[in-house]
Amino acid sequence: MIINKIVLDNVGIFSGKHEFFLRAQNHNGNDKPIVIFGGMNGSGKTTIFEAIKLCLYGSDSFTRITQSKYTKYLKEKINHSGDSILHPNFASIEIEFEHAKNGQLDIYSVERHWEHVGNKVYENIIVKRNDNELDLIEKENWQDFVRELIPIGLSQLFFFDGEKIRKLVSDENNIELEKSIKSLIGLDLLDSLHADLKIYRTKNLKEVSDENLRQEYENYEKERSIIQANIRKIKDDLNGRNFKLEKLNETISNYENKIVAQGGGYFKKRAELEQQKNALENELEVIKDSLREIASGLLPLSIAKQHSSSLKNQVIKENETRSITLANNVLANKRKEIIDALNDHSFLKELEQTKRYKIIELIKSKIENLFELGDTEFSSNIIFDLSEKQTMRILNSIEEANQKLPQKLKELTQTYDKKYRELRLIYSNLEKVPDEELIKPMHEKLNKLNRELGKIQNDREHMESERSSLIYSENEITRKIERLENKMEQNKKVGEKFVLVKKTEKVLNEYRDRLTRNKIHNLEIEFSNIFKKLHRKNDMISNIEINPDNFEVNLFDRSNIRINKNNLSSGELEIYAISMLWSLANISGQKLPFVIDTPLARLDTDHRDNLINLFFPHASHQMVIFSTDTEVDRSYFDKLKPFVSKSYFLEYNDKMEKTLSKEGYFWN
Repeated sequence: MIINKIVLDNVGIFSGKHEFFLRAQNHNGNDKPIVIFGGMNGSGKTTIFEAIKLCLYGSDSFTRITQSKYTKYLKEKINHSGDSILHPNFASIEIEFEHAKNGQLDIYSVERHWEHVGNKVYENIIVKRNDNELDLIEKENWQDFVRELIPIGLSQLFFFDGEKIRKLVSDENNIELEKSIKSLIGLDLLDSLHADLKIYRTKNLKEVSDENLRQEYENYEKERSIIQANIRKIKDDLNGRNFKLEKLNETISNYENKIVAQGGGYFKKRAELEQQKNALENELEVIKDSLREIASGLLPLSIAKQHSSSLKNQVIKENETRSITLANNVLANKRKEIIDALNDHSFLKELEQTKRYKIIELIKSKIENLFELGDTEFSSNIIFDLSEKQTMRILNSIEEANQKLPQKLKELTQTYDKKYRELRLIYSNLEKVPDEELIKPMHEKLNKLNRELGKIQNDREHMESERSSLIYSENEITRKIERLENKMEQNKKVGEKFVLVKKTEKVLNEYRDRLTRNKIHNLEIEFSNIFKKLHRKNDMISNIEINPDNFEVNLFDRSNIRINKNNLSSGELEIYAISMLWSLANISGQKLPFVIDTPLARLDTDHRDNLINLFFPHASHQMVIFSTDTEVDRSYFDKLKPFVSKSYFLEYNDKMEKTLSKEGYFWN
């Protein structure tokens, strides 16, 4: 992925449109991956940094946020600079980036636009691929595509600021590292497969068990589900209203992410997709019938134009010959009638016989000239001998086949191709629809969590007592279900599929464990190499061990003595965090740009030198840096200059209450 440009229009302290080109360049065979933004604190560097994530992810760019808070955030992000007579009521962010997949390079343009009207904020997103706006289905599933391209968890490895570094530095319980490694491995997919196998195994057991066992099992499951729901509700209520609200929002966000990760967006649209599929299939059948009708009708005449032309000429000549023959017959009859009249003894009988004879012969001669018959030589080549009506029908058919049919055929085939491609896209999206047995409980749970908001009223001691009682009941029912499952598994009808599922679950657990350990092992090696490069004491950390069970990090020196992370200086901790992020990014295998906001704040000179010389020029094919003049100063900028494609200077104007941007850096 390469980000070509970002355009901000009335965003934050940026008044009007500001366009920044970020594409890394190659000059005389030398890579120039760096684009650097310079500006003092409050000049808009973080605004651009956050705008990239906001444009791509929308509300998902926040860990957890309510719709009302997100709406408020968008409203506050609309620029209201002091020099404007009329303050704008809208803002937009546009990002253009290149993405290559399976040898196909596509250019995407994403524009997120929002407008404040009255008390509401209306948000819209326009996505184009290769200058063509995505159709409705693709657009509605845009966020699924972004999550696949850059998973939100994984994006934290490439788009990070001082806050992310701070979290890794102060990560006493290894929560941040655990989240990063899980995002890297993609454990959500393994959890999804686990859930599918469990549903299949339970369903298989029910199918082969007798009615009594099956009914008993279902009753236990229902009872346990009710108890578990009550336990969750009581547990949430015990945390108090404010904590409950925060916890529910986080849980809702997680469920939504899980639903989306498992194709929830497609699931919601399944009925609509099925309706569109049926409509398109019917339309295609109608087009097929039209094409079959053409194929069984005039199509041969349209294809064999030379033969149809010969047929046309033959029919025309036969028609002409037939007309001449008819005319000849009429003329011959009339001639005979006249000759018979001349030969009648009563004709000119009053004249003298010699004169009468000469006159009659003269008249006959004139008649012969006047009644000369047409040429009928072609009559020997008559093949079809068609009537006038049949002739006109054939000529009209030939005319239609040669003039109208090709255009009609072209229109039908183009329509068929368009409808077929639409149908293929719908088929593809329908294949992404998850199984209802898996997704429906998640939707039900999500709806229930939303309903629970505002219902925190029970007494704490009473709820605690009730909760303990319910947990005891849940454990009892769980044990009954386990005993019943063991009993059901003894059924002789349990087939090879069930055995394979059990083996698959076992293999899946082993795979998950091995995958985690393998990634952690690679991370340990990568981290050690990178940390040695970036740290001024390259022998300080000789080895690193990460516990695959709790993700605890242990550092060791060259004597294999454990180093207490708390004894590291703030600069060393920042190098530790950057090394960890770089290592995670490297073993992810993703070719993504680095976007870093104020990365050098707490580093000493030696560590800054290492980052300037080793990290920024070589960590990625594209490196976007936001810096102050005390982080990347004149000397550091000169060192980076051979690798810099573009540089921008951001300056906030107090009088105008807005940021001005221009190419260059602080001093050029």
